[in-house]
Amino acid sequence: MIHSIKSIIKGAKPLVISIRDKINDKMDQLEKLITNNHHLSHPQVVREHLKEIHKYYTLLEPEDREFVDCVENVVGRDDKWY
Repeated sequence: MIHSIKSIIKGAKPLVISIRDKINDKMDQLEKLITNNHHLSHPQVVREHLKEIHKYYTLLEPEDREFVDCVENVVGRDDKWY
């Protein structure tokens, strides 16, 4: 039996992750890292994650840009996140 592409795709989960989904995932990861103060024990991991997010900086929402800027400030000063 021959199936049409539409019938196959209809029930399938999308394999392609949108850029917005990728950004949201990276921002969620950053939030977890910073709220758990991992930047104090593993600063290089957080810095590398920030580099990844900067690839999408122009696509970030203004509040996400502000959050990233605040995180960079805290990481740079080796302060706790409150």
